[in-house]
Amino acid sequence: GNHLGALVHQRAFTTEDFNVPDKMVGFIIGKGGEQISRIQQESGCKIQIASDSGGMLDRPCTLTGSPENIEQAKRLLSEIVEQCRYGPGFHNDMDGNSSIQQILIPANKVGLVIGKGGETIKQLQERTGVQMIMIQDDPMPTGADKPLRISGDPHKVQQARELVVKLIRDKDQGDFRAGRLDFGTKMGGSSLDVVVPRFAVGIIIGRNGEMIKKIQNDAGVRIQFKQDDGVSPDRVAQVMGQPDHCHHAAHLINELVQTAQVCFATL
Repeated sequence: GNHLGALVHQRAFTTEDFNVPDKMVGFIIGKGGEQISRIQQESGCKIQIASDSGGMLDRPCTLTGSPENIEQAKRLLSEIVEQCRYGPGFHNDMDGNSSIQQILIPANKVGLVIGKGGETIKQLQERTGVQMIMIQDDPMPTGADKPLRISGDPHKVQQARELVVKLIRDKDQGDFRAGRLDFGTKMGGSSLDVVVPRFAVGIIIGRNGEMIKKIQNDAGVRIQFKQDDGVSPDRVAQVMGQPDHCHHAAHLINELVQTAQVCFATL
């Protein structure tokens, strides 16, 4: 009897509780429940998510299935949670009040940001009310730049990011890499993106575009601002040319931005 076997199999089902971060429930369920159906199918495990977290950060789920099914479901759920938490520039669209930004911390500044026994990074988090994680676990040599991930309320994330940038900058005004960091510069072949705070764009372009022409001539590069999304606090200037020329241009832009910030602050 095949039939009997199926019954015995039913009996081996157990139920287990599993917590998922409340703010990721939308991701786990997915559009029209696609994601959760997929997990249930792949794991052969039934998943019930509590309708409310009761104000807690985690939302309880009930997993029903054979122990192997439950393990599989837990693994799939954890994967999604990790992806959300550490996804590329993960913006949490479900509740609209959480965002994540990453900035690259130059290798020689990682210790500075973390602080002795993690003191500095702890204080930064307390002061700004965000979460910061220094991504350390890459197999890169310790001398590598490391991404710092800041998550929380978008407004606070922005403030925290500025604080970190300032911390790194203040330590050595003259170090060009500090300027580079702020702007999340990405080297793509010989095109370099420099993030420019919205208020400084006019200064960089200058009257009738004179300033931007001057930078292009001085550095021997081409610069164009990417399409404005009208939302983010920054604009992106794309610098094209030989890598060292691009760096030089980025440096000129950063200096102008710093000057602009000072003028802006004294207004």
